[in-house]
Amino acid sequence: MDCQGTPAKGDDMKWWRRRRRDTINNMMYSYGLLKYLSSSSGGVREGGRRGVGDGGVTSDAGCKLGVKDDDPEELIETAMIVALVYLCADGGVLNRPGVFRWKVEMGDLQGGYPLHETMSANRLGLFALPPEILIHIFGLLEGRQIARCGTVCSYFKHVIEGSILLQYFVKLDMFGYTDVSESVDAPGIPATRLNQLESHIDAWNNLDWVESHVDAPPRDGISNAFGVLCQGIFAMFDSKRVYCIQLPHLVRGTLFRRWTLDGFAFPVDQIEIDPCNNLLLVLSREYLHPDPGVIVHFHLRTLSDNTPHPRAVSHILASIRTGAGVPQVRTMGRLLGVAVCFPFKPRLEIWNWMTGQKMTVLDVKDDDDPHSYRTFEFLSATSIVVVRAVALEVYQIRIETPGARPVHTASLCMPYPHLNDYCVTPRVTASPRLSQCIDHGNLSDCSPFPSPSFPLAEDNYYLSIHWNEYDSASRAWAQFHVPLSSLRCSSMDGDALEIPWETWSKGFCSQNGAGGECKMSGGRLIYFPSSFGRRPHPYVSLFDLNRSRAGKLSRPSPDPRTDYARSQAIKLDLRPGEIRMERPHPAHLTSRSFTVDDSLYAPRVACDDEHIVFWGSRRMAADGDEDEDSVLAHKLIILTMR
Repeated sequence: MDCQGTPAKGDDMKWWRRRRRDTINNMMYSYGLLKYLSSSSGGVREGGRRGVGDGGVTSDAGCKLGVKDDDPEELIETAMIVALVYLCADGGVLNRPGVFRWKVEMGDLQGGYPLHETMSANRLGLFALPPEILIHIFGLLEGRQIARCGTVCSYFKHVIEGSILLQYFVKLDMFGYTDVSESVDAPGIPATRLNQLESHIDAWNNLDWVESHVDAPPRDGISNAFGVLCQGIFAMFDSKRVYCIQLPHLVRGTLFRRWTLDGFAFPVDQIEIDPCNNLLLVLSREYLHPDPGVIVHFHLRTLSDNTPHPRAVSHILASIRTGAGVPQVRTMGRLLGVAVCFPFKPRLEIWNWMTGQKMTVLDVKDDDDPHSYRTFEFLSATSIVVVRAVALEVYQIRIETPGARPVHTASLCMPYPHLNDYCVTPRVTASPRLSQCIDHGNLSDCSPFPSPSFPLAEDNYYLSIHWNEYDSASRAWAQFHVPLSSLRCSSMDGDALEIPWETWSKGFCSQNGAGGECKMSGGRLIYFPSSFGRRPHPYVSLFDLNRSRAGKLSRPSPDPRTDYARSQAIKLDLRPGEIRMERPHPAHLTSRSFTVDDSLYAPRVACDDEHIVFWGSRRMAADGDEDEDSVLAHKLIILTMR
């Protein structure tokens, strides 16, 4: 082989044999695929999307493909067609019939080489396939693979551009969404869903939302900091009741509705909601006297009517002794994670709230620094991240083996060590209600609440890391946003990877400033200036971290307060022994102003993929004047996507 990476004359045969072996492997995979194509029952493809057509490709389509079990030569020939399509989707370019150019990176072989006689495009009848058959094959690919096939030849491009269904799949993947509905390929559905998707994207791009003001019911002495927004359901609570509001949305067809859950036989100290599973998790505390600590009871109720959850074996999951505060709680589908700290021995317990079984326990105490533990988050149904002051530790959970200890797979080092005159306090939060957007499985059939219109694909969620940095002279603020795909390590064997800060920090975007508040909505960062609530027209800035196209959206007017904000997204894929970086893409930015009542005290904000909710409170006497002995009147400002 010469220095240009082109095979020398004597290496042609060896090179082609290697390529032919790889092609045969693809054909072996395609054999199973074609058995699927030729069946009348079909099935569900990996990733949740069904094969195109009712129940997959019909037997009639299989006959059009020429697939016959009693004709192995014809079966292999058709497998070559599908294999060639898959090779095109993986980066190959078909220049002309009979010639295939392998497009390989990392300094491998490049150039055009004639196909083997039996793989000639003419012999395969690649261009003789009717468009509907190619649409069936393309429909099994990912959106970016479909778009790549459109660059192979004009015939492929014509077929893809002429199919609304394929255009819908391409646009879904372009903006990081997924569609798991089984009727997506029904007549008329692709065009409707494509229009809804474009309206959804435009609404986010321009923040052109409907603004409404709602008075929330007064509560008994609870700070207005307690509010939960999840998939269009906003919930607030006091010690006796839970107040729920279903936010309106045109695409999902939901109307504004409010209801109150009361009649609790125990005090309400904390709540978590999961509308997909109709789950209301209520935590109540029982104080121990004179012993220190409390016992926390976990009650499993329905969000719709406050009855014991029908999918749970017991309506009380567990009673756990912990410190004086309420423990950290996270949910992921049917899994429930609880961080217990008593006495100064933090441990993480993972439960299956349906069966009431404790799946695993992880001791998160660090003997060198007992106070290093901060929080934890689910990355998926099989992995968690434990946040310490010096590192993010990634663990794999063996769900299939209850009682097995989590496996430590990676440690991602933090930027600064603890010094006497310097302190870094990291806080990590996932995209809002990530657990309800991923891996709720077949539990959603028990929920009366609609699913998200366009849930984000799993790898397009971000983890937000917030630092407060203190030294003797100043206080600094920083926010980092890490794609979850960069934190997952699939290796379950061997030693844990230790990844230095300089390596893994290249995989996220960052913001620095004197203050402000950031909220994550899937792959979007919503930034609110620190002066929010003190001016009648504050600004909201939006950063889209998943957008694959570069550019900047127009803002209604220049605002120097948000000009310093920068956002840059880089996908980082971490595998054992390999760190691969992709090209960075600037995120889109847009801003808008809205009206806020200046009298609101300490307004809060929450967001999901279709709403932004601001809420605050003010003390009102009976005659409308402010008074120290008056009750709290709560105001909600709801921005709803058109």
